[in-house]
Order: sequence, then structure tokens, then C-alpha cells
Amino acid sequence: RYRQLVEEMQQGAVTVSRSGEIMFANQAFAAMLGLAPIDIFRVPLTRYLAAADAGDATTLLQPHPGKAEVKATLRAPNGKQRPVRIAIHARDIIRRN
Repeated sequence: RYRQLVEEMQQGAVTVSRSGEIMFANQAFAAMLGLAPIDIFRVPLTRYLAAADAGDATTLLQPHPGKAEVKATLRAPNGKQRPVRIAIHARDIIRRN
């Protein structure tokens, strides 16, 4: 049920790896870029951000406390740009000895 909600919601949602590769994108996010979700699988999220915003987005992926969200400009392959807010929710993996 949760996956269905994420896939059908109107806001864009992505899951990225620690290195910044897109591992999942819902239809709304892909539509903002004019692409299909499969077309952006394993592509760095920063590819779709204005160059000036790439550093802020990369900082969000670091495993230390910091900003939880940034404002950025999403850049589609066709050149269209739109302002977005990128928020992150990170899961900590606990290693047991």
C-alpha cells in the first residue's frame, strides 16, 4: 500500500543511494523531467539539477547532521527548469557486534 501511495502521489519522490544515484523515482518526478522512471534509474540526481545547486544536494547525502532540505532548480533534458525543494529522510543502519 505504501509503495502505491508513493507511486501515485502528485509530488515527485526519489530514493537515492549514498553516492547520489537514483534508485527509484515515482511517475510525478519523472514527468517533471519529461522522462520515464526507468530512464533515470542509476543516474546521478545531480545530473538533473542546475550546476549551482549540485553542491547543496550532495551535502544532503553526507552521513552527518546538517540541512534537511534545500531549494534547488530541477533541469530537464529539454532545457526546461523549475524550482523545487529537496528534502531528505535518511535511515541509519545500525551494526550489531
